[in-house]
Amino acid sequence: MAFRDDIPSYVACILALWMFLVALIVNPTSLLARLLFFGLISTAFYCSFLWITPTYPFIAYLNGCQIAFSFLRVSDFLFLGGGERKIQGQKTPTHDLSFPDKIRWGWQYAFNVRWIGWEDEPHRVISPRPKRTTRTRFVLWQFLKLIGYTTILDICTLPVALRPPVSGDPWLTSSYPLVWRYTLMLVTIIIAYVVLNIAYAISSIIMVIFKFSMTDEWPSFFGPIAGTYSLRRFWG
Repeated sequence: MAFRDDIPSYVACILALWMFLVALIVNPTSLLARLLFFGLISTAFYCSFLWITPTYPFIAYLNGCQIAFSFLRVSDFLFLGGGERKIQGQKTPTHDLSFPDKIRWGWQYAFNVRWIGWEDEPHRVISPRPKRTTRTRFVLWQFLKLIGYTTILDICTLPVALRPPVSGDPWLTSSYPLVWRYTLMLVTIIIAYVVLNIAYAISSIIMVIFKFSMTDEWPSFFGPIAGTYSLRRFWG
């Protein structure tokens, strides 16, 4: 199967994401919003049940995450009063906001998965907010973090690249000697940790540069290592 065979499914997933974002911006009671949500549900159905296994399984994983995420957000919006949620300091009801403010509200609602900066912001679950600083200083600090994370990522991929040849399936960890199994398992955990932090840092840079969020709305993505005895503390 060639990459071009996967293009319809990629397009469908991208359309689903943008239809979701636009549906949040328009009047939720309008016909346009209903059509957009119907289009979102249709594309999600297509990607879930009619999509042939793609050439690159990792892309299928990302698309699946997006579909699941969109489903949860749409459920909150339609059934839990998500359309009436307010950003901290917001005085005007959401449906009466100006168009630029609706774009900001919709973007925050779509991608701010931890409700930081909202009236419903949790305070006991996530890490404390950092002190507010200038945008320039914040962006520079995030770039330094990215350099550190990418360096760690390169180091952790060395065992994967230097793993010894085996007679079995090279993609199966069980094909390798015991020491290499533990090594690959360890670096896989670190790689997942670093990749998520890289995505988080890039997102924070984009959101702060374009003034969709403030610098103090980006606490650590993960909680402290000493607090990893529970899932709640691990996820910050």
